[in-house]
Amino acid sequence: YNLWLLGGPDGGLRYDHLVHGYGFCCATLACGRALHVAGGGHLRASAGVCLGLALMGCGLGALNEVVEFAATKIVARTNVGGYENTGWDLVSNLVGASLAGLWLGLRGRIG
Repeated sequence: YNLWLLGGPDGGLRYDHLVHGYGFCCATLACGRALHVAGGGHLRASAGVCLGLALMGCGLGALNEVVEFAATKIVARTNVGGYENTGWDLVSNLVGASLAGLWLGLRGRIG
């Protein structure tokens, strides 16, 4: 969780950043798959759909941060981090969700 892969406490890339980015990239792709199936396989990878999917991934990332916040209120030592950690988590979630939306758009299909 706290392992610095590049740089250090003054700036860089932590393992946690990669986990959040990857996780919400996958969550965005899962949203796309779910909508594709629900739409009978007719969902097109338009710019609007890809943006909407990225926003869905960001929404799930924000929900994750609310759960982490609740955990800090219920359990004394969660190792979740504070305000700055939440900010970097949200940035990582945005990057992952955006990369998924971009990939789907460039790929030209959702399913």
